[in-house]
Amino acid sequence: ECRFCSWVRMGKSVEVRPNVEEMRDTLREILDEQGSIGYLAFSGGSLFNRTKEADAFVDYMRAVRETGARLPSTVAAIQALDQADSARLKDVGFDYVCYSMEVWSDKAWHAIVPGKERSVGREGWMRCLKEAVDVFGPGRVLCNFVAGVETASDAFRSPEEAAESTLEGMRWCYENGIYPKYTIWIVPGGSILGQHEPAPLEYYARLLTGRQDLFAEYALPVPSIDCIRCLTESCEADLAVLDPARFARGSAGAHGWTSHHPAAHVGVPAAL
Repeated sequence: ECRFCSWVRMGKSVEVRPNVEEMRDTLREILDEQGSIGYLAFSGGSLFNRTKEADAFVDYMRAVRETGARLPSTVAAIQALDQADSARLKDVGFDYVCYSMEVWSDKAWHAIVPGKERSVGREGWMRCLKEAVDVFGPGRVLCNFVAGVETASDAFRSPEEAAESTLEGMRWCYENGIYPKYTIWIVPGGSILGQHEPAPLEYYARLLTGRQDLFAEYALPVPSIDCIRCLTESCEADLAVLDPARFARGSAGAHGWTSHHPAAHVGVPAAL
C-alpha cells in the first residue's frame, strides 16, 4: 500500500510464484548467451506472512545454487524480516538483503507507507534492519529511500527540510552498519500520489550535496552489487565519477561494458 506505487491500484493482489525449473532454465540461457552476470537480485511483492515470503526466497536461491553455476553477488530485496528469517537467507547463500524503509520521518512514514506501518511498524522495521546486520555483517544490509516522495506529505515546511530528513535516515543507516541507497521519486500515473508534482530541484540539490558529505564521512564500502552503469534511478552513477575507484570494488562494477553481454549493447560505441 505504498502511496507512491501504481501497483496498489491494479486490483486484488494474488500470490503467484514462478516455476522453479523455468527459473533454472532462464538462468542457464542467460549464462550461455552472456557468459556472466554482474549481480543477481531477487524481488517481487510482499506477503502478510513474512516467514512464508522468506520461504519463497529460500526455495529460489536453493534452486539457483543447484544449477552449479558460478554465481555473482546476490541480494534479496524483501520486506523486513525477523532475525531468524534473516539468518535463513544468509544460510541459503544470499550475500545481501535490502529492507527498504522508503521514507524516514515518523510522520511521513505513516502517511506514505501505511501498509508497512500496519504489518511491521517503523520501529519494528528499524529493529529488523539492525538485527540483519548482526546476521550478515556491516555493509551487507541495504535500505532504500524513495528520494523526493516526502515532499508529497505535509510533514515538512520546505523541500530542503524534507531532504534533511532523508539525510538523517541515511546517517542512521551508516551509524548502524547499514548501507543507504535511494531512488528518485518518479511520479507514476495511477498511484495515489500520482497527481502530485515531482520534488523540486531544491530538494535534490540539498540531498545530493548531503549524500556526498556522508559518502566522504563514512567508510562503509559500496556493495558489490552496485554498478555505475546500473544505478539508473538515482544520481549515484553520476556522482560515482567523483570517486571511481570506490565504485569499482564490486564484482558488478568490474564488469567490462563492451567485453560482456554483447547482445545487450547492439550499436553502442566502443568508447563507452
